[in-house]
Amino acid sequence: MPNKSEKIKREIAKEHLGYGLDMLQRTYEALLGQITGSGQLKRITTNALIESFCIHTRSLIEFFSNKQGAHARDFTMTGKYKASSISKIRSQTIQKLNTHVAHLTYDRTTETSKKIGVAERRELLVAIVEEAVSFKEQMKPGYRSLFSWSPPQLDRVPVSRGQTATNSITMTTLNLGMGRRGK
Repeated sequence: MPNKSEKIKREIAKEHLGYGLDMLQRTYEALLGQITGSGQLKRITTNALIESFCIHTRSLIEFFSNKQGAHARDFTMTGKYKASSISKIRSQTIQKLNTHVAHLTYDRTTETSKKIGVAERRELLVAIVEEAVSFKEQMKPGYRSLFSWSPPQLDRVPVSRGQTATNSITMTTLNLGMGRRGK
């Protein structure tokens, strides 16, 4: 019988890591799609999707960077892991991410240009997906066999400017060509 720590690590590999990656991809996709409703409901739905995207992004960055909570290095064959794609994210994008969500600070802004928009979300999604692919290759076989996440086709992820939490939504649909994670 695995010890508690091993049991938790197996749950992370099997469920939680893939869930975070799926949510990152699905919220990105939903934000580019048509948000139904009008007025306040549409604004609340858009804001909730942006916040979900940002929270999953921060959680995954912390995991791959070995900062808080579970660390990517604990799942690798060598016991070491240095994020490579995450380090390519522009510092301005990380700053926007850290001030945009889950922090009530004096740096919060109402200026659209200082918020996480479509271009920044794409930058974050691409970096994290690339990181997850690299990480999966370095996972211990026992964890890799539990990790059923499949990456999207990054060449199909659009590059465009669009909404933040305070401006209008660009009506676009997107299919990233992702399969559902197996249970």
